[in-house]
Amino acid sequence: MLSKEAFLDPDEYLISEETENRVNAYTKYMNGESEQNKYFKAGVRDMVVATAKADEIWSTTVDVEEHTAFVYIGTENGVFRNYPGVRLNKSYDHTVRPW
Repeated sequence: MLSKEAFLDPDEYLISEETENRVNAYTKYMNGESEQNKYFKAGVRDMVVATAKADEIWSTTVDVEEHTAFVYIGTENGVFRNYPGVRLNKSYDHTVRPW
């Protein structure tokens, strides 16, 4: 998940509809298939790549059926990963939490 803090225009992100075209543009940029970036602040893609390993580790080591466990990582620039994945409201912003 990316909080509004990951976007160049956080308010526009909150009010915009996440269309298939927009999500595809996000995905292509994050996967390095496109250098065109009109949505994200500098460093967000790097943090998405850096935290991807956490998803890989969590999906192979966290036994959700055996234990009730949620793990998460949140960065200052708006990248938030959690496992097991749960849908969060678009307006959820982990960067304002007191942790």
